This record gives sequence, structure tokens and C-alpha cells, in this order.
Amino acid sequence: MTDMMTFNGSNLSSLQTQNLVAVKQNRQYTDETAVAISERAKDLRNKCRILSKSDYSSGASTNIMTKLAKFIDSYNELKKSAKDYPDKDLKKQLDNMSKLIEKNKDALKKAGIDIEDNGELKINSDTLKKLKTSSKFKSIFTGSNSFITQIQKHADKIYSKLKNMTVSKTVTFYQSKDNSSNSIDVTV
Repeated sequence: MTDMMTFNGSNLSSLQTQNLVAVKQNRQYTDETAVAISERAKDLRNKCRILSKSDYSSGASTNIMTKLAKFIDSYNELKKSAKDYPDKDLKKQLDNMSKLIEKNKDALKKAGIDIEDNGELKINSDTLKKLKTSSKFKSIFTGSNSFITQIQKHADKIYSKLKNMTVSKTVTFYQSKDNSSNSIDVTV
């Protein structure tokens, strides 16, 4: 059996490939998926900061509900976008966030945040509208060791790790010896 190689869409035998010259180049490419995930982590980090600095003295005001909705959307988007990304440190941070949410699920529920079966967060508008006191929010969203501060720390770790992620690729250019045609093979 003859070894076959594909060149410009055609299968070539080993005899035909003798007329080709291979040039390998190592290049760095930005991992666009990692950068997108890092931007979502940055957004979540910023939403956490906003919630941690908010005034909860009047309970569930429209302003707080809007900020909370943005935080939840940001959290859910990060989880969705990072779900299949193959980085163990990222998975660890996401798992830590999930554990933190599970640990605080009762307090979150009392503050109008439900946890869906798939791990996503959802606003419970009915519960939120009934909240008149700030104590439910303060315990979750304020303080150096609060739930929101811990989520912010995990989001920051994700952002810091992935913001400048690059991938090395070996690019092999195959060119015919007479320079009449060429092909590219990329290996990550």
C-alpha cells in the first residue's frame, strides 16, 4: 500500500510528493475563545463590584433589581461560554463558583435568586418585590468575605488567566518545487 497525502484537494502518492517542498513555521495565535471567556469573566467581575458597592438600605429597589439582573445574566453567560473549554484551571474556578452558589442557595433564594437545575441563576421577581429590608442583601452582597466578593475573586482569576491566552501552532506549507501550487497543514 502506498502512503497517500492530500495536496490542493487531491490525493497524491509518495512518488508524487517528491516534487513538494515542506516549510514548517511555528506561530502564536490568540485563542479567541479564551479571550471571549475572559471578557465575560471581566464583565462578571465588574457586575460583582457594582453589587458590592450598592446601597441596600431601601431593600429591593428597581435599581437593585436591575443590577441583580445584569449580574445574573453575566454569570449565566460566563458559565455557558466556558462550559466546554478544555482548561483545568478554568474548570476549577467554575466548579468553585458552583459550590459557592450551592453553599449559599438558601440565602440566595431568600434574596430572590433561584438556582435552575442546569446551575444557571434566575431572578424570582415575586420574592424580590416582597423584600422590604436590606438585611437579605447585605449578608450576600456586602463585606470582604461575602458571596458576591467570592464570586468576584473567581471571575478575576478566570479573567487574569485567559485574557492573554495564546496557542502555539505549527504551520506546514507545502509548495511544489516549480512554485505552481501550494497547500497548508496546521497542527495545534
